[in-house]
Amino acid sequence: MNDQNSTGKVICGPQPVHGYGLGRCIGKGAFGQVHLAAGYADCWCAIKYVFLSPSLDSKAYERESMAVEKFEKQGFNDPGLIRILFVEKDSRGFFCYGMPLADDASENESFDPLTYKAKTLARELRTKGAQPITDTVNVGLSVTSALSTLHRAGFVHGDVKPGNILFVNGQPVLGDPGLFRRIDREAGPTFCGSMGYIAPEGAGTEAADQFASGMVLYEMGTGFDRLEFPKLPVDFFKESLEYARRLNDIILKACDRNPSRRFKSAHAMHEALLALNPSWKAARQGEGQPTANSRGSTECQEAAAKLEKFVRVCPPSWAEASSLALPYRRELVSADGQRIDADQTEENDELRLWLGGVLA
Repeated sequence: MNDQNSTGKVICGPQPVHGYGLGRCIGKGAFGQVHLAAGYADCWCAIKYVFLSPSLDSKAYERESMAVEKFEKQGFNDPGLIRILFVEKDSRGFFCYGMPLADDASENESFDPLTYKAKTLARELRTKGAQPITDTVNVGLSVTSALSTLHRAGFVHGDVKPGNILFVNGQPVLGDPGLFRRIDREAGPTFCGSMGYIAPEGAGTEAADQFASGMVLYEMGTGFDRLEFPKLPVDFFKESLEYARRLNDIILKACDRNPSRRFKSAHAMHEALLALNPSWKAARQGEGQPTANSRGSTECQEAAAKLEKFVRVCPPSWAEASSLALPYRRELVSADGQRIDADQTEENDELRLWLGGVLA
């Protein structure tokens, strides 16, 4: 589905890229959307599309595009930061980038793309409330490690919050790299971000990232909304009085309204959390995110083998279909150019799973 924005530039809906078959939309933001994408041999990833539209001026569009490209080129090697698998710009008015697929938060025993829900910290807090203190510390260690890596490279995140913390292979990672910005000390802080996570002095600085991460830990450990800070639940210290007290001291310091009284750096906050779990660093050595998530089921592997003889096609109506969240196309073209209807094949169920451009 194509349209024109106020500048007259043509914009379009999500398009299949890099050999991935485009699936249903699994998340939307102010300027773009995230789609489930199927690759060959049961590999899945998430693709975020950002569109040049009337609601996103060209400067903001270019700023986010450049942030993602710089992040990809930087090649950060921190397991607490989301990986960028690829970046692609399209002259029709969008750019997109692929990321490892977050874990599935649904209750299914096996992966089902029709019911998949990304496991984020925000979803965990909504469904389960306060988290165990040990889990809170471990998430804090991952986030502060990621922030320390970003800050050393001259970047800030700008919007640390539970919705931007994903779980990949069971480990928390800081996502939404389109938000990352170069540190600009002359420009000073901004007030763009999410209410309650923005530091009193504004966002866009290392100290502000630290403030936001402290609020995330407050919500995890207490189950309270960040706007209730520094209130504590009556059972906050039930697990371990001393352990909980030390964690609370770290949160209070990170969230001090005066940035000069916070930790000197994200690394210093990380070291304070590490004292609560010294084994964390050893446990994280050698961890990494996959290039794409392989679900590995026998059924899907057999389906992939059967589909090697097919070549996918993406007609003009594909963008419109995907915008309506139809997860898979229903047509294929065989190697000799003959159109095949999935409903007329013996591998009907398998074909339904793989429709959409896997072997593009």
